[in-house]
Amino acid sequence: MKISDYLHTLYRDRKSYPDIFRVRVFANNAYSYCVITDLNDMRTGNSITQYIEFAYQDLVSKGLILPECIVIEHYEGETRGRNSFSQVAFDSSFKPSWTSKSLEQMCYLVGCSEDEFLIESLEITWIYKEVSKFRHQLSPFLDLPFEDSHDVIVRRDTINKNKIPRDELISFIQRNPTESEIHRLLNSDLSILGDYFSSPNESYIVFSEFQLKYKSYNGFVDFVVFTSSSRMEVILIEIKGANYNLITQGNYTNFSSKTNEAVQQLRNRTFCLHENISYFKKHFHKVRKKAEAGKYICHTLVGPLGKLQVDPRKEIIIKRVCIGGRSIDDVKESRLRHEYEYGQSPTILIESWDSFLTKLHRR
Repeated sequence: MKISDYLHTLYRDRKSYPDIFRVRVFANNAYSYCVITDLNDMRTGNSITQYIEFAYQDLVSKGLILPECIVIEHYEGETRGRNSFSQVAFDSSFKPSWTSKSLEQMCYLVGCSEDEFLIESLEITWIYKEVSKFRHQLSPFLDLPFEDSHDVIVRRDTINKNKIPRDELISFIQRNPTESEIHRLLNSDLSILGDYFSSPNESYIVFSEFQLKYKSYNGFVDFVVFTSSSRMEVILIEIKGANYNLITQGNYTNFSSKTNEAVQQLRNRTFCLHENISYFKKHFHKVRKKAEAGKYICHTLVGPLGKLQVDPRKEIIIKRVCIGGRSIDDVKESRLRHEYEYGQSPTILIESWDSFLTKLHRR
């Protein structure tokens, strides 16, 4: 039999929002049960698992349940009937342990029908209204996404104003431009490469004509993208025109000579880089810091999120990409790329301009 059904708020510290959850108390066969239900997307803090011992102690201290009351942790699913129940036991220091229970076992224990748990809490009018009111009292803006800093907002707006629309990029490639024409277009909007390769999204630095110099070696990579978090990814990109086919036609299918030329150029750059990785690791982070401070003299674009959240003490990850040519047979090209990318070391990602634009997320 159900004794009570209410919402409870738990105040643990002043630095975070209080937690709110549903409490139902049942009495059956000389035992009392307290079912604590998580409110899923309407919760104001952590999930109940993270604070179940504090919830139990708070309910006991306020006289709302007896110390011997059996606690049940309850999560409601996205659809009816998908419930998760765990009986919680506490040791002498209130450290919890969990034992899973089925819906049928729960209904037997507390002495109720399945309908008690098949109707989700937030589908009940009084609960939804009370939770909504409580969340609004905490903050009218609680449901809004995290607000970016002023610098991020301004930088994003500036980059977006200069972006070349997707339709224009498609029309441009359909005219089969030369390598130099594509270079000029990319240099006018480096965010094209930033949008394509950044991970996390909007966290990137793009360099044009990036110099790789060490002792007697001196070479340039068409474009380089710094991205990622923790361990920095350095993506070397060689660009070719769109005035040829990515693969040859005939009985023997292979990449075109221009694609192979770009691949070989990347291999040469990569060999020097890996041979002297300790030097280049320090060099890349030095360049990154200059670019983030606006002091790097070459053509550079820092993404909307600004400084990369990377650790200069950790190893860097080198990736290589070749973009060039037009697609004529997606199936053959996909198979050939797969065989090539997995059959070579170090690996090089090969894209045609058609496949590149297909994957580019841009309006």
